[in-house]
Amino acid sequence: MIKGILNNYHIRFQKQNRLKVLSLLPILLLLEQLWLLKKKILGINRPIVHLYAVCWNEVKILPFVLKYYDGFVNHFYIYDNFSDDDTDLILNENSNITVRKFDTDGQFNDLVHQKIKNTVWKQSRGKADWVIVIDMDEFIYHPHLIDFLQASKNTFFKPYGFSMVTDVFPESNELITNQVKCGIPDPKYAKMVLFNPHRIVEINYEPGAHEAYPEGIIKIGISNDLKLLHYKNLGVDYVMEKIRNYRSRLSQQNRENKHGLEYERQDKIVVDEMKTYLDSAVQVID
Repeated sequence: MIKGILNNYHIRFQKQNRLKVLSLLPILLLLEQLWLLKKKILGINRPIVHLYAVCWNEVKILPFVLKYYDGFVNHFYIYDNFSDDDTDLILNENSNITVRKFDTDGQFNDLVHQKIKNTVWKQSRGKADWVIVIDMDEFIYHPHLIDFLQASKNTFFKPYGFSMVTDVFPESNELITNQVKCGIPDPKYAKMVLFNPHRIVEINYEPGAHEAYPEGIIKIGISNDLKLLHYKNLGVDYVMEKIRNYRSRLSQQNRENKHGLEYERQDKIVVDEMKTYLDSAVQVID
């Protein structure tokens, strides 16, 4: 009988977390109802969306991130790994951004990123309908995202993943999705970055967030129009600069756990891959 109830409500949990999930869910659902009541009193009729991202020296891609997501994100929470370029100047110009610093002794450490992504979004409970948890070069895309979320009865989504590619770095005064529309299907970027913080108790990302094992009320949404666009391959010069910078910061923990080893590829391999991407790219968005 209990199993039937759990299946009917799409409740999923890891065996060792059964008590935690079943005890927290009623509290979170009550919090969600109070949040919806507050929205009604304030006359808020659209979904409220919060975005969480980790960041280090993203002065080139950051203007595109803010310009794009500002169309439907109400507040940004940026976890900055002590950038030493002009990233801070851009972030501090925007009133709807909360910047929080985290320190890794100057190293790129996927395990630290994993912990951040698995926990920080919980502060949006009672404040937002949806959260987006991304890296700086990831853009969740739907031609009518707010309407899509408004109508959805799902609790989290698995978008189709694409590696976007161009041979020339785009102009920062225009939406990146209006300039770079071609890419290649890439299943590893079908990351579960969009979900309801009241219905998901734990998201349980693996390092890199390419895999997740969410616990809570699990109703998966899949739509042909919902895509996660990975804007990493924005010209050879940009790609090589990023790889060399991250290669120099790769932590011993990453190397021991074989995380982020794409940054240790030889330069010629990276350049050849870019050419292959450009030759095989197809139109991904209209």
